[in-house]
Amino acid sequence: MQTRKLRLEKALSPDEVRAVLAAADRRLTEIDPVRQRAGIFAWVALTTGLRVSEIARLRLEWFDLDRKLLKVYRHKKHGPNWCKSVPYSGAVEDVITLPDALVERIRPISESLKGGCEGPLFLTAHGRRAAIRTLFQDWAELLWEAGVSPRGCHAARHTFGTLIAVRTRSPFAVRDALGHSDRSIAISAQYVERNPELVRETLNSLFQA
Repeated sequence: MQTRKLRLEKALSPDEVRAVLAAADRRLTEIDPVRQRAGIFAWVALTTGLRVSEIARLRLEWFDLDRKLLKVYRHKKHGPNWCKSVPYSGAVEDVITLPDALVERIRPISESLKGGCEGPLFLTAHGRRAAIRTLFQDWAELLWEAGVSPRGCHAARHTFGTLIAVRTRSPFAVRDALGHSDRSIAISAQYVERNPELVRETLNSLFQA
């Protein structure tokens, strides 16, 4: 079976990651929640490796900040089409570990809500869930502010996968971290112990609070 090659040329360098996260933190110090949105998006994208469409649909009640976990609904392909509903029809529910740095940036948002920790994570100025194209624009603006050459949002996912691969040198760790469904790896993975704590330790070493 031929394995599809990752387009690693889209991944950000370590210096670029630091520059983007520094720009994201500057956004998080601003008062306007719409301005803060780009900062949260960058942190979520770079520290979870989720697809932008999965990130756009995140809800606050899916975060368990005390246990540092996040419930997500992975895309599942039916023929030529990807599931779009939330939860996705036939989608795979998954739980991923969160690094401390991301938890510390999500918690203030959760605590600031008077009506409870529910609802979309990314909102427009009118209180509606932000569209994917809005997050594309947020990402592009943040890269410009960070002095990083233009790249699509999927660069964050490639970056995350590359960092996990470099640190672990394990295709199984990358498979688990990105939520891939590769049968050729899945068979071998029956003999590999999955360790969420190891994943969290790797994330914490990559993304310091």
